Amino acid sequence: MIHNLKNRVKYTYFLRSFADVQRLRKFAETLEPDVKGDADVFKLVMAVLLESASSAARDIFEEEYFIANPRSEKRDGYRLLRTTKGKIYAGERMSQADFQRVDDLFAGSIKQNQIMSWMQIDLRRDNSRAKQKAIACVRLNKRSKEGKQLNEHDWEIVINEFDQMVADNVSKLSGQVIKGNNGYFIVFDDVESALTCASWLQKSVEHYNKGFNQVEFTLPKITIDFGHVTRVLRSYGFDFSGRPVSVCAKLIDRANDGDILVTRAVEDNVSPVVKNQFRIIEQGTWEIEELGKTELRTLDWR
Repeated sequence: MIHNLKNRVKYTYFLRSFADVQRLRKFAETLEPDVKGDADVFKLVMAVLLESASSAARDIFEEEYFIANPRSEKRDGYRLLRTTKGKIYAGERMSQADFQRVDDLFAGSIKQNQIMSWMQIDLRRDNSRAKQKAIACVRLNKRSKEGKQLNEHDWEIVINEFDQMVADNVSKLSGQVIKGNNGYFIVFDDVESALTCASWLQKSVEHYNKGFNQVEFTLPKITIDFGHVTRVLRSYGFDFSGRPVSVCAKLIDRANDGDILVTRAVEDNVSPVVKNQFRIIEQGTWEIEELGKTELRTLDWR
């Protein structure tokens, strides 16, 4: 692929979620040093986000593949292998059975009338923006789904299950998790990843509660900010304790179980090409210590 990119061969990836776009962006960034000087990797590796109707049968991108010469009988391809943190570390050569599986998945999975829009997304990061971070604060209530107080044994089960949900979802979006005594701080480079992760976490708990599990627990409270909380953290040397925790607590106190509250700054920094992927509803303005007047919105994750 490096050889082809140096010879200005273009690659277009058709993706079904913004998380896939993020992974492709990071993949392109890993290729850039090897291609730099010969070609601009961000003009050659392109992402097209398919916004499909809800009637689509399933997500065909269950695996990540790179296929060369797709129409030739001598196809060659690789399955991309990732670390637990979501970083690509190798490519495993595809067998003929793998090609057949991909062909079967594509056959009838996406039909033209199921695709509502095709959006090409620039993978190059906008370096003109201030280097801020999107910070999601997550807090669990020590109660069951029915509102009963959990005993210590059941609470430990809940924490262990949710720890795994956080690790699984955050790793797919290349975020950073800091776990505190009273919740989780999850840090992302962009608001789109934070919004996606927050939705996934709520849906993960909802899905867990539908299973045959020993304990069902309440949906978490989640808040997301871009820039404001980062400035507070920076002034405290990115120490996730004390005053920064207090600021996040004041934000999250405005949320109910199952809510995803976001600041106006989050909505303002969503990329226009993916804005319709997130339904953000205006809620109101509050005076919050350290942050001043803060406009809050609700992300409709359902």
